Amino acid sequence: MNSMALSIKNLTGSINHHTIEQEINLDLYQGQVLAITNESLGACLFRLILGMGDIGRDSSVEIPHANLHLLHHNEVLQKWRPYFGFASREKGLLSNLTILDNVCLPASYHSAANPVENAKKFLAELEVDQQFLSMRPDFVDESIRKRTLLARALMLNPSVLLLESPATFLNWELQDILERWIEARLAQKVSLIFTSPSAAIITRFANFVLDEKTGILQDDIASYLKQRMHYQDKNTLTPQGDCPK
Repeated sequence: MNSMALSIKNLTGSINHHTIEQEINLDLYQGQVLAITNESLGACLFRLILGMGDIGRDSSVEIPHANLHLLHHNEVLQKWRPYFGFASREKGLLSNLTILDNVCLPASYHSAANPVENAKKFLAELEVDQQFLSMRPDFVDESIRKRTLLARALMLNPSVLLLESPATFLNWELQDILERWIEARLAQKVSLIFTSPSAAIITRFANFVLDEKTGILQDDIASYLKQRMHYQDKNTLTPQGDCPK
């Protein structure tokens, strides 16, 4: 039986004056996939999970199999963050480092083993040619930069991946690379939470969708998406403000 990768109870919180007021509750097991259709909500949630904001007094965020609870303490966060791989569509690469060095960066913060070997492996999996590894981000095209972000998210061997709008990372001609990459993570029992308004990628990969109105998971994805589309057509959904990057 798969272990629970992440447990969130009664989560509220804020980051830079942006607030999640509706309590969020979810249990995510190894290899399961959760989609969040509201990208602003997802962006804020990811940063709260990573310990970047302030969570509510009654909130609990736990990695059960590691017996770790999120606390805003440097020693705890140093142990906490390697369990998560994060790829933001907005967060860029360091322009003074090569593509290879950008991927290796998390390993230098957390003293991970074999950083260069692993970085090359992750980049090769995303079909980034070796000729680009010694180049700086400004000298490669956007698809290489986006794949570099995906490779970097794997460097600490995370149990949970947090991906912002993964379908926007690569154009339609390269979507098969992204799909194979996600499938490989799921085969390794890595859990995935991603944001996307796209019904195609949600129905392709997700086990659950987070209902932004109730803060709980919905497993009848088709019905939820149909209902949400109906509400959007009637203009009864109020978009949330952008979460700070």
